[in-house]
Amino acid sequence: MMALFASLGLMFQSASRCFRVIASYRSLPFSSNGPCNQDGGSASFGNGVNQEYLGKSEGIWQEADRVCQILESGSWGPSVENALSMYDEKRHSELVIGVLRRLKDVQQALNYFRWVEKKTDEAHCPEAYNMLLMVIVKSKRFDHVEQILEEMGLAGYGPSNSTCIQLIDSYVKTRKLRGAFDCIQTMRKLKFRPAFSAYTTLIGALCTVNEPDLMRALFLQMQELGYEVSIHLFTTLIRVFAREGRVDAALSILEEMKSNSLDADIVLYNVCINCFGKVGKVDMAWKFFHEMQANGFVPDEVTYTSMIGVLCKGNRLDEAVHLFEQMEQNRAVPCAYAYSTMIMGYGSAGKFDEAYRLLERQRLKGSIPSVISYNSLLTCLGKKGKVDDALRIFEEMKKDAAPNRTTYNIIIDMLCREGQYRAALDVRDAMKFSGLFPNVLTVNIMIDNTQKHVLFLWTLCIRLNVLSRQQSWVLFCGKQQRHSMHLDHCNNGLVAVISD
Repeated sequence: MMALFASLGLMFQSASRCFRVIASYRSLPFSSNGPCNQDGGSASFGNGVNQEYLGKSEGIWQEADRVCQILESGSWGPSVENALSMYDEKRHSELVIGVLRRLKDVQQALNYFRWVEKKTDEAHCPEAYNMLLMVIVKSKRFDHVEQILEEMGLAGYGPSNSTCIQLIDSYVKTRKLRGAFDCIQTMRKLKFRPAFSAYTTLIGALCTVNEPDLMRALFLQMQELGYEVSIHLFTTLIRVFAREGRVDAALSILEEMKSNSLDADIVLYNVCINCFGKVGKVDMAWKFFHEMQANGFVPDEVTYTSMIGVLCKGNRLDEAVHLFEQMEQNRAVPCAYAYSTMIMGYGSAGKFDEAYRLLERQRLKGSIPSVISYNSLLTCLGKKGKVDDALRIFEEMKKDAAPNRTTYNIIIDMLCREGQYRAALDVRDAMKFSGLFPNVLTVNIMIDNTQKHVLFLWTLCIRLNVLSRQQSWVLFCGKQQRHSMHLDHCNNGLVAVISD
């Protein structure tokens, strides 16, 4: 790959020299390839410190500062190289490490790195490569990662555990999750051992974007490397596969967990109840509920609320009511979230009298209904077209909880669907008076429900103070064309802008 690697003897000579340097600078983020713990930590160096190197350290850092000043003085070229040549006799590993440690620009670091290789005709030591990777971490420019890793593999050493963790973390923080996955695959191809925390960090990030197959691949690699996978990792994988509706894969992982002699905890049971129930597997959710009790676990608030929600969604309201009453018998303090879930269940079934009684029952028990409970009830009333009842509840809720932006949007949507546009504007004005400014969803609700009334909408958007006169006209003209509804007085030029 590189001419400088023509002599492997030079590489190992350089590496050996660098290890002596590192013993003097234990503060630098480097780990040997010695015995490691679960997180990839390595055995530390001995307590003996070379006093000669410590005496030189201050001078080396001063030289590193001067080199950095040269590198930052202008673009790379002959003048910079000539200025660097004055440090020819001091172009040792300590100086290279010190310079790389200070640089933030990847290109500057690479130019200097390659220049030193060319001048010394020696390969860099492991710590120099690790420092170069750390420059990439700081700059978040990952174009050269694969090349650097391949060079390290050719030299016979890999990235330190600390560098590996920070490299993957940098990918994750910039949301380059596929790049992080590919980076780990490159390490495995080169027979490196990525750090335990690098795997768990990436698996956790992939969980948030629903990438179960990539998570599973990383999970299997961890097992191949001999890492001890915890029940938390199993739970994370089961949650994602179940959430995606891939029940067989989730159950397979669950069985694998049991075969590893890991016992399920209450968190895993709650995840299974919630995730399997949400994809319509109500009986399976019930199975996990009863299994956890048989194994000595007492259902908590999350367990009951998840199971009640699953039963309500599955149109099994009677079972949900029975479970809710069972929960209430064993509790001194009401669970507000369970009440909200049960109120939503009654509302979805059109049993509003029961929902109202449950609200009152919650108050009598000393628990004030939350805005979530009211929003759930208002949503159900809106879907059933019970506008008058919804407006009454909307006024009553102000005694218990202040309406939030979601509450106002529910009411505005309901009124617009019923053609009560003036009333919707009044609610919007009340929303603004309460200190809540309409958001994009508010505007979209009013546009989607009133798009046949273009002139009214134009006035509306200006009154909402969301768009200027020209912007609102452009928006509505575009919407009319999209719905094949033409207005003779529309500006064709503005329509074309929206259509593009």
